[in-house]
Amino acid sequence: MCLTLDLCQALSPAIDSFKHLKSQHPTKTSRIITQNITKMDAQIKEWQDRAEAFKPLNLKQIEPALAELDAHLTLRSHIVGYTLTDADTIVWQTLRENRVAHAYVKQSLMPNLCRWFRYIDEVYGKETALPERTKAEKKVDNKKDEGASYDIGLQGIGDGTGIVTRFPPEPS
Repeated sequence: MCLTLDLCQALSPAIDSFKHLKSQHPTKTSRIITQNITKMDAQIKEWQDRAEAFKPLNLKQIEPALAELDAHLTLRSHIVGYTLTDADTIVWQTLRENRVAHAYVKQSLMPNLCRWFRYIDEVYGKETALPERTKAEKKVDNKKDEGASYDIGLQGIGDGTGIVTRFPPEPS
């Protein structure tokens, strides 16, 4: 409550001057606001498109895009604007879903990117949460990780009785 009152008191002069400007120049103020919104929408769309560069599982392919994002975040807490936008959400989720990018970010080799990633995770955790996997998706993943199979099917041996192997071949 105290923080909200302090914030309102701090913003009060800016709000009053904005109201005064709007009352004197209503069309100019509306045009400026519309231009700013359009500009932000274009920047958000640009970063949504750039998020595709973070999808490959090859570090050599995504490293230049990560370096560009790190440089962009040098003096910023959000990719576009001063609050959480779709640009932050899409880029964060893309980095989080890519195991190679996520591991690279966690190493703190790019300090601005690491700071931003942790900030989004801690402050906006619920807004950026990844969707839960369904039971069918989990079963498919479990089937992939069953391990090696020693059923190698010997050919031309007959019914296969009487064959004994001491050390079955290791899967490669």
